[in-house]
Amino acid sequence: MKKLYLSKLDNLNMKDYVKRSATEQDYTQLITESCVGIDKDTNEIIFLYTTIGIDTGELVEALKDVTYQKTERSAGLVTNSRVFGYRPRITMRSDFCSSASLTRENPKVAELTEKLALRMQELYQENIPDTFAEHKARSTEIRQEWLIKDTLFSSGIINKNNQLRYHRDAGNFEKVFSCMLVLKGGVEGGFLSVPEYGVGLELKNNTVLMFNGQKLMHGVTPIKK
Repeated sequence: MKKLYLSKLDNLNMKDYVKRSATEQDYTQLITESCVGIDKDTNEIIFLYTTIGIDTGELVEALKDVTYQKTERSAGLVTNSRVFGYRPRITMRSDFCSSASLTRENPKVAELTEKLALRMQELYQENIPDTFAEHKARSTEIRQEWLIKDTLFSSGIINKNNQLRYHRDAGNFEKVFSCMLVLKGGVEGGFLSVPEYGVGLELKNNTVLMFNGQKLMHGVTPIKK
């Protein structure tokens, strides 16, 4: 796979981006093809952008039957989304882990997201082996019954048409990658902007993006039908 070496931009104050909307003017290079992004100075992998490599048609149809909920994420961003897999203990409300309500409401989607998680794991291990090994080691801190079957993932979020403002992810283990599948049709835009490196990622239909969402500031450009 193509390697793309990138340098951090000088004189950027990342606080200027927090919770503001992303625009296509925030970067100078739009990445449209599969590649591994690598920090030119540290030689560390920044992201993997590639095709999913499996048929997602059945998943797309199943997701049309999901009832989405407007919720506020830990970073304070309001989203139209649903959690799949397992949800963590919430001390004040339910002091125990449990399966996400989507599992009971729509077992077909639960089955298909399990298959998706397995495919994500394959791509993760093949292309980002060092980070994958770190993630696998950290996953042993979670009881195995709270991991999606045969994977090191405990949960995921299905976002619907969310033009998220700039933020860093929360709730993941440190030093591991977020793994994101993009299903897109009948729209323009919706690119992922990473201003720290001056790049945007096109996020075509049926592509996967893996990156350290807790470390990198990122936001979604306007989505136009």
